[in-house]
Amino acid sequence: MGSGRRPQPWIASLTPFAGAFTKALDYSPAYAAFDFSTRMLSPYMYSGLVKNSWERILRELHFDQVYTADGPALRICATNVRSGKIKLFQGDEIKPTAIMAPACLPSLFEAVEIEDPDT
Repeated sequence: MGSGRRPQPWIASLTPFAGAFTKALDYSPAYAAFDFSTRMLSPYMYSGLVKNSWERILRELHFDQVYTADGPALRICATNVRSGKIKLFQGDEIKPTAIMAPACLPSLFEAVEIEDPDT
């Protein structure tokens, strides 16, 4: 947040200290270092040292218990960055990589690569 910017009204309504917190972030050396590193350094420079934090959690899920045919429909979309086309994952296609791909923050984690038999 730049100097002088105010938090969104819904955040300010949650706590009276939101404005002070955002101002403290402006002057925080740790925040400045983190902000600088995410802008200037690519996650590809770490070559696998920094893992997507979701990966370990998602690998432990039992997808056959989370998603069943009699439960609500679950669909996840991800964009193929090479073609710009959207891929819809549903049913047995929903795996940890299908969840991590659209949730990936490109400035923090490497892109999730998924083989697409349609291309």
